[in-house]
Amino acid sequence: MDLRLKERLRHPAARIALIGFGLLVFVFAIWQLPWWLDEKHLAAATPGSAAVVTGMRTALVAVGAGIIAALGLYYTDRNLKHSRAVLEHSQKSSTEQAELTRASLAVSERTAQKQAELSAEQQVNDRYVKAIELLSSERPTSRVGGLYALERIMHDSPKDHETVVKVLAAFVRQFAVKPDSAENQASGPLRPPADIQAAMTIIGHRPERNEDFEIDLRHAYLRGCELTKCNFANADFSDANLQDTSLTEVDFSHAVFREADFSNSNWDRVKMTWAHLSGSRLHETRIYSRIDLSHAQAGYSDWSDCKFYEGVNFKQAYLYGATFLGCEGLSSAMVLTAEDLEGAEFSEPILSDPQVTARVASTE
Repeated sequence: MDLRLKERLRHPAARIALIGFGLLVFVFAIWQLPWWLDEKHLAAATPGSAAVVTGMRTALVAVGAGIIAALGLYYTDRNLKHSRAVLEHSQKSSTEQAELTRASLAVSERTAQKQAELSAEQQVNDRYVKAIELLSSERPTSRVGGLYALERIMHDSPKDHETVVKVLAAFVRQFAVKPDSAENQASGPLRPPADIQAAMTIIGHRPERNEDFEIDLRHAYLRGCELTKCNFANADFSDANLQDTSLTEVDFSHAVFREADFSNSNWDRVKMTWAHLSGSRLHETRIYSRIDLSHAQAGYSDWSDCKFYEGVNFKQAYLYGATFLGCEGLSSAMVLTAEDLEGAEFSEPILSDPQVTARVASTE
């Protein structure tokens, strides 16, 4: 069919005219077709000829009805397919729009999250700068404020955890210094300044996170410091002054105390497993309950005149060359759990045990 004719038939008026013409042809056929087919026999008006005309007209009406029904089914199917195609297109468009909306929302969320992170990081940086400014103040109260500001940053920002801990340790090393002379050291204060005490407490109460760094507190003068429920595992207290300290529920696992001084301190529920106490001074220390020194390296440490109230765990500790003269509450059963007692010094009640004597004199 010519394309121009197809275009014309798509016009509504052309369709109506075509349908009207078809109806006229159909009506005319019902009226005149019987005579066109058999005019000779139907010319006479007889009952038989009337029945033939009626039957033929009925057949034509049935054929027309069938044609109309077929056209109706055709257009119904066509409309259904068209509706289905429109629906599928609409669903596809809706799906594409939903995906675009979802992608746009995801981009917006990532942008908003990144912006929030940048804003939070900027706030942390601002707070950090202000805290450092407070630490450099001449006023102790301002320094304490700076310390607690750093503590808040450490809790809020895990990625700044290491930096804050190292800054706090550096603060302690800078301000917790030994007096200039032995005379001043002997007559020095029995308690540390408020800012040093605050810094040590903050370090000890830091959040539990994976740490691959060492807390450097070497040479710190911490006389009289009070530490309760603190974590100082892996910290380095070499040559630190810890005289008159009060330690309760403190974890010193793997900590280093080479040449440190614990004289006249109080220990209760202190964990020192695998700690390094070589050359440390602990004389007149009061050791209360649940003290764990298993696997500790305590060679040549001085425990003279210590008081052991509920015993101590020396299991597999290295006590070679250590001094335990004048100790109260110490038993041979406690020291025999140690790994190495060679050259250690004990009071006569402990040495009366032949096993201890043999272990002390061992040259293996």
